[in-house]
Amino acid sequence: MCLQSFSIARRQIHDKSIDDFAHFLTFSGLADRIVVDKTGLTGNCEFHLKWTPDAQQGTPDAGPTLFTALEEQIGLKLVSTKSPVDVLVVDHIERPSANYRDAQHSHADKSGEGLVA
Repeated sequence: MCLQSFSIARRQIHDKSIDDFAHFLTFSGLADRIVVDKTGLTGNCEFHLKWTPDAQQGTPDAGPTLFTALEEQIGLKLVSTKSPVDVLVVDHIERPSANYRDAQHSHADKSGEGLVA
């Protein structure tokens, strides 16, 4: 007898906007792409979302995918579209020299202001 372990993913959202949730889906990597809120909904919401991760889909006890759970449990449907996005490209980076740091500290001493990194 082979027992296969799998887990249910859960996410509790408290007092967050749909835009905040879209950012979470984007930066957590769960949606595997950029998610943009185009619902037009304002204000904050609260909900509990439960799904089975993609890697465990196809097992006998698997629950809904994230995309199905979003639609069935909270009424949000993710639709794939193309739209422009802002991109920041860094093609070169160097550590600041000791002279640069010394000049910045000297400037901060004279102006009374500090630098925040």
